[in-house]
Amino acid sequence: MDNRDLLKSVPVFYGINDEDADLILPLTRQLQFKKGSIIINEGSEGSSMYILIEGTVKVTKAENKDSEIFIATLEAGSYFGELSLVDDMPRSANVIADDDCSLLHLKKKDLDSLLENNLKIANIFYKNCLTETFSRFRKAIQNFTFSQHILREKSETLDEINRDLSLAKEVQSYFINAGTNSPDKSGIKYSYIYSPCQEIGGDFLNVVPVDGEYINIIIADVVGHGITAAMATGVLKSAFSIFSEQFSNEPAKLMTGINKHYFEIMSRFYATCYYANVDIRNMTISFAKGGHHHPLFWKESKGQFIDIESSGIGIGIMETAHYKDVTYPIEKGDKILFFTDGILEQHNKQRQMFGEEKLHAVFKHAILEDVPDKLQYLQQEFNTFCDGSEIEDDITLLMLEI
Repeated sequence: MDNRDLLKSVPVFYGINDEDADLILPLTRQLQFKKGSIIINEGSEGSSMYILIEGTVKVTKAENKDSEIFIATLEAGSYFGELSLVDDMPRSANVIADDDCSLLHLKKKDLDSLLENNLKIANIFYKNCLTETFSRFRKAIQNFTFSQHILREKSETLDEINRDLSLAKEVQSYFINAGTNSPDKSGIKYSYIYSPCQEIGGDFLNVVPVDGEYINIIIADVVGHGITAAMATGVLKSAFSIFSEQFSNEPAKLMTGINKHYFEIMSRFYATCYYANVDIRNMTISFAKGGHHHPLFWKESKGQFIDIESSGIGIGIMETAHYKDVTYPIEKGDKILFFTDGILEQHNKQRQMFGEEKLHAVFKHAILEDVPDKLQYLQQEFNTFCDGSEIEDDITLLMLEI
């Protein structure tokens, strides 16, 4: 197996083609280690991964000051440290050359530079990282549930679960892609709040400006939250990346493609979804709905919210679902608030629900009073309403200001 095939065999690089592998390979160095050499020290900085070309290595973990636990022997074609390309966490074990070894070495900082400039490889890499993390998490859960380890071993398993959850949160943050762009260039400012109720969540949000001519927006909410919901957001991210290249200006066709892709993979876990395409040149916005709440659309010229006339069932319910899109003009002063239902269905200590009526009222007040940071104001009013109550679901808000 040549070095290119070795690289492609590592789970975090599954799915890359030869051309992509040839972009990564120059970032690697081939290192030699003599028998007995320490390749990785437990507890040392984790900022790179290794692929074993020739030889064998043994993996151990310190039990106490004077002894260690043997974990495994790895042979040619094996790899280790791959998640250090994401999390920068200290090494969790020792790796020692069992005989003379040859290894490929890839540093996180070198890969980061490549990913920043190659969205295709970045999508594949981070999706694979999420899949690998959840796989390890499930194995850790199984080991914890069914094994009869002593208390010390259970504690170590919980530590591993916490580490995997922390990494899953970091990887999932890659799927939440939004921010604030300068109104000097497009005349449109967008900002967001994303707050999962657990370590990882089931809300998904992407804002993609295109050449100063369009802004594509997708917001989605997978039913439930936690591990399974977070995995589903990865599928949504994948579907959006696939179909937005062809149908970004045709919301109904984009939603149809996303639904079919999602149904094939995650049909047992449906999601609500909303897509919008902003045409900056013609000052219009087109919407397509997939079982999601319509955004609040404030028309400055009318001094009120207007209703959006569009319909469509949730994502993943029916493979052959059809969607339609609608287009509205936008003008200076218009504001559009996208949201997931976590904010609507939140209860306070008196078991009152925040609800859509209150969201309308708070957002309208922020507009009429010209509150500088309207999303921050919304969050403050929401927190006041909750008054310390446990947050029940993921909260995601996205606002456009024309």
